[in-house]
Parts: sequence; structure tokens; C-alpha cells
Amino acid sequence: MSFFKEVKMQEIVRFFLISLFLCCFVAGHANAQVQLERDKNADARIADEIYKSLTPEQQEKIVEESQEVFEFCEGKDFFSSFHDCQCVSSRFFDVRIQNPDLEIDLIALADRLSGDCPNIPGVAGYAYANCVKTYSFLLKIGLEEYCTCYANNLASYYEENPRASFNYISKLGGAAVLACEEEVSGPTPLSPSRF
Repeated sequence: MSFFKEVKMQEIVRFFLISLFLCCFVAGHANAQVQLERDKNADARIADEIYKSLTPEQQEKIVEESQEVFEFCEGKDFFSSFHDCQCVSSRFFDVRIQNPDLEIDLIALADRLSGDCPNIPGVAGYAYANCVKTYSFLLKIGLEEYCTCYANNLASYYEENPRASFNYISKLGGAAVLACEEEVSGPTPLSPSRF
């Protein structure tokens, strides 16, 4: 076999193996998605069975508490910027139906569950607005580019490890400032005269 035919054959085999791998990967991913959907449906059925087994008084109390948690979350601008209030309320509901006699502060429980419900667009929006308000006097040029970088980085960091703590979020903000110092080519708060 000539050298060129051998190289061509190797390329065909390599292409076939890569294609086979991709097909298996896509099929595996599709199967994982189907299994995840089945698990969600099974969880919903179990939750529904548990809910139906509660007394009408317990059901009413849990629904009212879940609504109270939702309204509290929505009423706190900072908290609702960083957490999806519908998700927090739903997680609260799920925990309460499994523990209907639990005596706990509603807000304390909701706060513990909030890490499961980050509001990434809300985080980015909050960070962007705060950035514009803080740096508009300093950055006459490049404010939008810088604040977009800041908001995207802070939201990305928060998504990795969401925690409802002002000190923690301030630390993430500091990390976002440093990241944008590297990423933004124009002026930044640390280098306002840079062009």
C-alpha cells in the first residue's frame, strides 16, 4: 500500500472513530436527559402523594407559609436580585411537605434553601446597576464595557457558589474588579486613564 493511501486510510479510520465517539456521547447525553426528566416526574409524583396524605389544615398551613416566603423574598430587593423567589418558595414547599410538623422560623429555612435558587440575570443586573452608580463619575469613557464585564464576572462567580451574604458578595465584587482589570482594554476604576 502506498504511503498516501495509508495516510488516507488512517484519516478515514480516525474520522469514523471520532464520529462513533460523538454518536455515543450524544446518545448518552440524550439518555441522561430522559432519565433526569423521569426522576423529576417521579419526584413530583412522590411529592404529590405526600401532600395528599397531609391533613387539610397542614396543606393549608404549608401553602400559606410558602406564599409568605415568596412575598418576603419579593419584598427584599437585594435578596430577590440574587435569588429566584419562585424557586425559593417551591423548595420551601418541598421541604415543608416532607416535614409538616417542623417548627422553624420560615425565613431562616428559606434563607438556607436559597442557595439552590440563584437568580443569575438578577445578579448581573444588580451588579451592573451598582457599577454604573459607583463608577459613572470616574469612568467617562468605557463605563458600559467595564460594568458589563464586572456584572458578568460577578454573576458567574455567584453562580459557582451562591450564598446569601453581603460580605461574601462584596468579596465576589472584588474578584470581579480584578478580573475586569485584565479583561477590559479601556479605562477601569483601578486604571481610569488607561486607553
